Amino acid sequence: MRSARFDPRRGATPRDRAHAGFTLMDLMLSITLAAILGATGFPVLYQALVEFRLTAAAEEILGAVEYARSRAVVTGSQTRVTFDTNAETVLVEELLGAIDLGATPGREVASASIETRSYQAVPHPLNRGNDYQLALSRQGWSGAVDLVSVDFGAGLSVVFDARGVPSAGGTVLLESSGVQMSLLLDSVSGAMAP
Repeated sequence: MRSARFDPRRGATPRDRAHAGFTLMDLMLSITLAAILGATGFPVLYQALVEFRLTAAAEEILGAVEYARSRAVVTGSQTRVTFDTNAETVLVEELLGAIDLGATPGREVASASIETRSYQAVPHPLNRGNDYQLALSRQGWSGAVDLVSVDFGAGLSVVFDARGVPSAGGTVLLESSGVQMSLLLDSVSGAMAP
């Protein structure tokens, strides 16, 4: 009796060719299994993406506030962080024309120089040649992150003095796909945390 096994000297028999490949049932089972795994895995993946967007936006804002605070201490001048909820931007600015009364004894300060002081955007420490401004609506990771509300007592900005102390404590509220995250600024230490 002859064996029905494949013999490389003879080539494949018609029976071997008939059993090679996938059956329609194998293909349907594979597609069904892939659809079930995709349907159950998508919500988890989507939720992780939303949380990543919120965390990334919060880290950017925390970095801007901490930079403004440390810059105020290093330069000895007031530094302001302004939040614009309509444009969804965060801008770091420094008070120009700060007067150091102890630098030149006997020198009088003209009253005009005090009145003409103004804030100017601070250069970004990493993006040379650009102002330190976060445009949340233009960030790749935050296409769906909204700057919902900002509350620093009297306004949408906080000013750090030369000691790094903020003018007021407050909150910043971010939202992405119905998930919200609050950032709190401590009025005493000037530290901001989620």
